Amino acid sequence: YMPVTYYTWGAVAAVAPRDARGVLQPIAFHLLSLLLHWFCSSLVFLLILQLWKRPGPALVGALAFAVHPLQVEPVAWASGMYTLLSTALSLGAMMAYVAFASWAMQMQTSNIQHPTSNIQQSERSSSLQCWMFSVGCSMFAFFFLATALYLLALLTKAASVSLPLAAASID
Repeated sequence: YMPVTYYTWGAVAAVAPRDARGVLQPIAFHLLSLLLHWFCSSLVFLLILQLWKRPGPALVGALAFAVHPLQVEPVAWASGMYTLLSTALSLGAMMAYVAFASWAMQMQTSNIQHPTSNIQQSERSSSLQCWMFSVGCSMFAFFFLATALYLLALLTKAASVSLPLAAASID
């Protein structure tokens, strides 16, 4: 079950050029695969930079990802585009999760007292809601973005099911 993959293939086929007989030309699929591979390589660079905070290792990791022979099949074959699409969605989900997790870790280790700690229980829920929307709403948005991208990656390729294990190993 890969509805995101099928919708992507359908959208590309709808805009792809056709020859004089109406036969679909594969150039649009190959261009999208190249674009997705470049995008995934950029996301690998940004993820490693986000984790290590140094551009040197991030560049080496992104270049290794970009030129590794394992990447040939998804880029060269139009039918392998779903691997690149799933990878892009998974990397985006991982980046959003790392942003959320680093913020949560920073909140736990800082000496900042939670704004609702001195409020009675009846008032706490409304104060917590206000605190979430004023201070941490954008960070919770990263968590929801990570979840949404993960679900889209699952609907692209079933192998994305292992992403939470990768996130747990980073966390």
